[in-house]
Amino acid sequence: MENTNSQNPNTFNNMPKEKYMAMAEKGQIEGAKTRKRNKKMRDVTINVLATRIKNEALEKELHAAGFKGQLTYQDLLIYRLFMKALGNAHDSVAAFREIRSLAGEAEAVKIDMTVTPDLSEQAQRITAVLNEYRAIE
Repeated sequence: MENTNSQNPNTFNNMPKEKYMAMAEKGQIEGAKTRKRNKKMRDVTINVLATRIKNEALEKELHAAGFKGQLTYQDLLIYRLFMKALGNAHDSVAAFREIRSLAGEAEAVKIDMTVTPDLSEQAQRITAVLNEYRAIE
């Protein structure tokens, strides 16, 4: 069994102040680099989401779903997330939770999934939610 009273030279308490300060400075520099990289990624993401869609096929898909006006990749992303949530794939529950999170709703304790609406009713619900979303902007 190891002696727990022994002095471990690698702890901050036993380290020379110069070495500790050098390590702290290195950590600050790396942290600043990470924050700067994350800010760049956020800025790029915001710019991409705000970019107008120039692909005709994607525009037609969103117009068919009831979107109007200038369409952005944010519109497309939310529409596809809704479609995934309505599907029966293994990740539809995760998509549903993400939609609820984006909408600012707390996770429901229990959701009654016994009634499955037909596709036209689902499309109407999606269109109504998306119209509400676009009205908020």
